[in-house]
Amino acid sequence: MLRYILTLLIVLNLSACGFSEGMDETNAMVDHFHELTNKQDHQAVYNMGNAAFKAAVSYEILDNLLKLRHDNLGKSLAKTRTGYKFATGLSGKTITVSFATEFQLGNAAETFNFTVKDNQYYLLGYNFKVTNINKKASETVTV
Repeated sequence: MLRYILTLLIVLNLSACGFSEGMDETNAMVDHFHELTNKQDHQAVYNMGNAAFKAAVSYEILDNLLKLRHDNLGKSLAKTRTGYKFATGLSGKTITVSFATEFQLGNAAETFNFTVKDNQYYLLGYNFKVTNINKKASETVTV
């Protein structure tokens, strides 16, 4: 019976490994991303990406996307984590984190994909969806 309990505890302990792996690092990366986008330093954001990110999107496309986000939502103010997924595969470790983010002029759901290589975290993907634009913002935004 004791052997069964010990085996169960070991299995539970091993299954918990990775559930929070990279949370602190990705949180710091998202904070840095927001600092850079608040300063509109889009080149530095682009440099956070790995080769796959840079092959998938040009700097010009990212720059235009982030300018559009900034023009419509303003600076990011606060974020609340809404999701976290860690995966290990043939291409290495990937972490997907999502946030409900408050901006000056509204709110958005943001998703960040990171890849880990040699304990370095790189931006692999970014997506945002506007969930609310304040009335004040909608009166001043032209698209």
